[in-house]
Amino acid sequence: MLVVHGGAGNIDPAKLPEPLSVYETGLKTALSEGLGRLEAGESALDAAEAAVRAMEDNSLYNAGVGSVLNADGVVQMDAAVMDGATGGCGCVTDITSTRHPVSLARAVMEQTKHVMLTGSGAQRFGAAQGLERIEPSVLITEARRAQWQRLRDGQQIVRDHDTKGTVGAVALDRGGRLAAATSTGGMANKPVGRVGDSAINGASTWADARVAVSTTGVGERFMRQCTASRLAILMELTGASVEAAAQRVMDELGKDTGGLIAVDRRGNVSVCFNSSGMFRAWGDRNGLREIGTMD
Repeated sequence: MLVVHGGAGNIDPAKLPEPLSVYETGLKTALSEGLGRLEAGESALDAAEAAVRAMEDNSLYNAGVGSVLNADGVVQMDAAVMDGATGGCGCVTDITSTRHPVSLARAVMEQTKHVMLTGSGAQRFGAAQGLERIEPSVLITEARRAQWQRLRDGQQIVRDHDTKGTVGAVALDRGGRLAAATSTGGMANKPVGRVGDSAINGASTWADARVAVSTTGVGERFMRQCTASRLAILMELTGASVEAAAQRVMDELGKDTGGLIAVDRRGNVSVCFNSSGMFRAWGDRNGLREIGTMD
């Protein structure tokens, strides 16, 4: 089973730069990339990473190419992964020149003794691991530059999920292993150095032997609540289903804060959000395919 998301927020189709069908195509591509790994017998972590990489390459989303710009007009990306089979996790922040931050986060998890690397040090490490580097300017689209100029002039900092959002994936493989991955460009016109929940395991990203979770929305709220790991703890300590635990943590966050995707070890899926819409899709090796944007 694989579930992907491309952000949650007050989505108004009339204000989107592309028709909803184009976003749905992007979700289907990410789903296909991840499911292809599962069908080939690869791990849940492989599938989650592949799905997120596909969305990092798609300028529709606020991750990788097409990420929002910070207050200095620079793309500053965060990502995290977690492997439920091992308890391993990795995260990176302030990434400006690595094409796939999600793969860099995985490399931190698998090739170091650490959990988080930041900025230039993380990027040097990624280059040493053979990860693709990219000129920072290539990450910037004209639409994002125009958005930044509007926000800069109005001195606004906004969550970007009303148009294009943070991306994530959760997966369950045939061996019963669970994994989660999340990647983002953060908030548009954010202060230089701001770190959101997508770089924090336990806030945005969680996977253990019971459930895998990826969140999207107002990062500071998810960080204060440790939303992703809280969902898992509720399941463990209260016996709540993934659906009930997801609904509870989203209710605790308050109205219009975002959403999450989750899958448990039995393949039960929860897609829960408290805004008007959420870009999401899920499917399995048996041919199930579901996709949604609005309620």
